[in-house]
Amino acid sequence: MKTHDLIDSLVQEARPVRPLPSPTTLILAFAGATVFVGIAIASIQPRVDLPKEMQGPSLLAETVLLLVAAFAVVLVPIVLTRPDFRGLRVSLYVGAAAVLAAVGVMAFRGVWSIGPSWMAWSGLGLFCGTGAVLFSLVPFAGGIWLLRRGASVHPVRSGMLMGLASSALGSIAEMWSCDINAPLHVIPGHVLLPALILGSIGAWSGSRWLRW
Repeated sequence: MKTHDLIDSLVQEARPVRPLPSPTTLILAFAGATVFVGIAIASIQPRVDLPKEMQGPSLLAETVLLLVAAFAVVLVPIVLTRPDFRGLRVSLYVGAAAVLAAVGVMAFRGVWSIGPSWMAWSGLGLFCGTGAVLFSLVPFAGGIWLLRRGASVHPVRSGMLMGLASSALGSIAEMWSCDINAPLHVIPGHVLLPALILGSIGAWSGSRWLRW
């Protein structure tokens, strides 16, 4: 038998040391985390203008787009736990497009006014960004725990993408509890800041916990 034939045979017969959860199982687990976040939203005081917001399409559009982004992005680290899978650029493209579309809705739905002062909006944005991060921690921690059971071929990238997907859920939670629609508050406070923080934490977590 030639060397390359022997290598191919060994690769085909190779089995992981521990069983890997199927992508379907991981997706369902992330969906469960999404439901948990939804329950958390319902358990806190909703935004005071919720009845008015529900009459228009903006809030629902933002929610749907960010959900699409979360599930599209989370597909990549989940599938990367299976060494026999590769690629999934389409998922990243869909996730990026959904986030940009959500940000576009946020940009056009509110009034571009800094209100009392830029410092006031910055403080509120930091407060809401912190809230979005807190909402994101449960699905993120669960996602990292599930990915640890796999064999990710790109640990840092997988952790970062899990963080970004979880931050989208936290952003949804914050949108349903904060009644400020000003784009200068919503875009950085509800979306960009949580994504930056969770993405960074995810990259570190991947390098620390997802190597095998």
